[in-house]
Amino acid sequence: MSTNYYFRNKEEYSKITKINQLVQNKIKDIVNEIGNIVRDGDEVQEITHKIEQATYMECSLIHIGKRSLGLKPLFKVQKEFSTLNQLQTFYYENKDKYEIVNEYGEVIDWNGLKTELIHWKGERIHQGSDILYDEDGYQWKVHEFS
Repeated sequence: MSTNYYFRNKEEYSKITKINQLVQNKIKDIVNEIGNIVRDGDEVQEITHKIEQATYMECSLIHIGKRSLGLKPLFKVQKEFSTLNQLQTFYYENKDKYEIVNEYGEVIDWNGLKTELIHWKGERIHQGSDILYDEDGYQWKVHEFS
């Protein structure tokens, strides 16, 4: 089991959430009309799913890092930060603009990130030629990972 953590732009997320809600309301109207034409409930459900997938907008995210069972935390090198000290500075200088979220959409603060990621009790290190170490010994991956 693993969990990824991200910075999410609060303003962008708010706008996209409102747009997605408006789109969902329109989809309901469209699905009602389709249901009057196509009487097969399974077909209507499949059409609904395809419309929702095609129209759902996602907020851009800045990948912070990932924790995995048995592994030490792995952080993602970004233009904004590539060490734990830089990550912390970025958070405190931008916490009015960005919030920390996990891949499940749960919002946490810096102390939560320390508990859930930074101080994660993994034992094994990550392998790869694109992994760097910061001054505190944390591993940072240059290329994107999931």
